[in-house]
Amino acid sequence: IHDDSLIHQILIYCIENYHDNISLKDFAQKAGYNAKYCSQCFHSATSINFREFVNLIRIQQSKEMLLETAKSITEIAFECGFQNIRSFNRAFQASAGISPRDFRLHCVSNGLQEKSDEIGIHKIYQFNPLEVYASGASR
Repeated sequence: IHDDSLIHQILIYCIENYHDNISLKDFAQKAGYNAKYCSQCFHSATSINFREFVNLIRIQQSKEMLLETAKSITEIAFECGFQNIRSFNRAFQASAGISPRDFRLHCVSNGLQEKSDEIGIHKIYQFNPLEVYASGASR
């Protein structure tokens, strides 16, 4: 299943609404699609599910905010669309291999906004949601 127009609409929806409590079911209802069809198309095109994709956007935004603002980690988590601090910490740890607190401390103390191989921090600002689609589509 491959519907480029639908995938593009989903990507834009995610990018514009990641900070809200969004779901593929809500998108499908608003756009007039079947939720299961949307899910199959999205996974086929990106090789990840909708929730994983939204969390990638949220984690990327949180990394930027951790480095560029003095906001608390809890404040950042909620602004990035996480419903609680526990889910934010788990998603961040799974994505970055380090806690948000340690990420901020390490980057700030070392003046880093680039890749750190010692602790596996992904390069800041490298995530491009459209690349996920392009890499999934080429498989």
